[in-house]
Amino acid sequence: MAKTYEEILDEMCKRVKECSTMEGSFIYTALAPFAMELALVYLQLEEDEKNGFADTADYEHLKRLALDRGIIPNQATHAVGIGKFDVEIPVGSKFSINTYSFISGEQITGKQDGYFYYKMTSEQVGTEVNTVIGKLTAITFIRNLNYAYLTEITIPAEDDEDIETFRLRYFETFNKKAFGGNKADYIDKINSFNGVGGCKVYPLWNGGGTVKIIVLNSNYEVPSSTLINTIQNVIDPNIDGNGDGYAPIGHKVTIAGVTAYKITVGCSLILDSGYSFESIKPNLVIAINNYFKTLNRNWANSDFITVRLAQITTVLLDVDGVIDVASCQLNGKARNIELSQDEIPTLQNIVEI
Repeated sequence: MAKTYEEILDEMCKRVKECSTMEGSFIYTALAPFAMELALVYLQLEEDEKNGFADTADYEHLKRLALDRGIIPNQATHAVGIGKFDVEIPVGSKFSINTYSFISGEQITGKQDGYFYYKMTSEQVGTEVNTVIGKLTAITFIRNLNYAYLTEITIPAEDDEDIETFRLRYFETFNKKAFGGNKADYIDKINSFNGVGGCKVYPLWNGGGTVKIIVLNSNYEVPSSTLINTIQNVIDPNIDGNGDGYAPIGHKVTIAGVTAYKITVGCSLILDSGYSFESIKPNLVIAINNYFKTLNRNWANSDFITVRLAQITTVLLDVDGVIDVASCQLNGKARNIELSQDEIPTLQNIVEI
């Protein structure tokens, strides 16, 4: 236990015999600076002890501990999307949208419906860029360009891995051993892909040697076909068991995305004066989506997700302007909804009843 400056000085003074140790005395004045230095040493020892164990270490010391296990924090990544243009554009062309910028990559398809489609990668990193969809403004001059649009984000960006997520991942290395195509090995590999927020592995799902892996994206939503195809091509491109990808010989691996279970929330609200259902509806949507995202974050570690009516009521009560919730329904019924093991809840609409 760390000792304080006062405790140390008091103990030192008690060891001096037949001399005055009152405050201001020669002995007291001589011992006080040394007591202060010892107190600082105690504080440093306490800090060193805390940082010597993974459950209490700060981020920098946790990184050093994790290096012994070959683990480093995941860095923030770039978002990848699809750009739609009315002319062919050079690879490396730069576009802006809101406060972000995107660089064009290879052409995805030839001319379709009068437009050309290109892979677009954000210059910025982090999840904030994942919400950007809309008109692109060309920074690079492109002759005859009249239409430029970012249609979707196919591989979401990720933020730097936070300390508690990294700490949990470190401890999991002691509990699960990844080896040569076992479940832990597949989970580690799939989760290492940019844009993946979790997965479930099903061995023998369609007979001997078959493996099915269900994936959730890093926004905790249904992944795009681009992300699914990217993972499939790395893990087992031909799904034939020949070992052409990461999967061991004999493993026929199928990659698929989670399924969205659409939920319409019906509610009867008692509102404060000056508020109407339509005026607060955007905030209601945000509140419910945040609740669903909390559930989806735990999807990979849960057998199934249960959307609870009581929890919906609680999040609605937290919205400004809502005094009480008179009644609430999920898909027309006042009951919880239990999803299957590969489903996640998605808000389809919120209506007044």
